[in-house]
Amino acid sequence: MALSGWKEILALILANKTPGDTAAISLLGDELNSSGDLIPAQICYLLSPNHSPVTGVDGPNSRIVLLGGNHMYNYTRFAHDFEALRLSEVFEYSQSLVGGIGVAGGLPHLQAFKLCYALWLSEIGHVAEATEYCEAIEQVVKNYSKGSPYFHKTFIASLKDLSERL
Repeated sequence: MALSGWKEILALILANKTPGDTAAISLLGDELNSSGDLIPAQICYLLSPNHSPVTGVDGPNSRIVLLGGNHMYNYTRFAHDFEALRLSEVFEYSQSLVGGIGVAGGLPHLQAFKLCYALWLSEIGHVAEATEYCEAIEQVVKNYSKGSPYFHKTFIASLKDLSERL
C-alpha cells in the first residue's frame, strides 16, 4: 500500500513537535520503504537521524547506507551504484559543514564504496581522478585517530595496493 499522502503526514509531524516524533517519522519511512517508495522513505530517515542513522550495512538500525540506493536488494548492484555514491558524497560534505561528522571529514562506511569507485575510474583510464579519490580516502582514514571497524586490514591493503598502482 503506497502512502500517497506521505508529504502531508510528514509535514503534520514536523509542524507539531512531540516526544517520539522522530520515531514516528522513521516508522513512516519504514512503511514507505516497504511499499517500494525508496526516496520518500530516505527523506523520512534523514529527518529522523537518531532512529535511522546513515551508516554501513552492519550498523544498528541501518536504513540508509547510500542515498538513493537500497542495500536490502541486490547488494552487488547496489555496491556499484555510483549515482547513489555521488548523492551520499553530497550528504557527507553537508555533514562536514554542519559538524555532523567531526574533524575526520568523512563517513567511515563510505570509504569502501569510494575505493570501489576509484578502482573503476582507474580501470577506465581516469588515473588522476582515481588518485584524488585514494588521497581523500587516505586522509579520512588518517583523521580517524581512534580508527573505525570499516578501516580493517583488507580495506587498508586494498587502498594501499591501488594507490601504489596509480
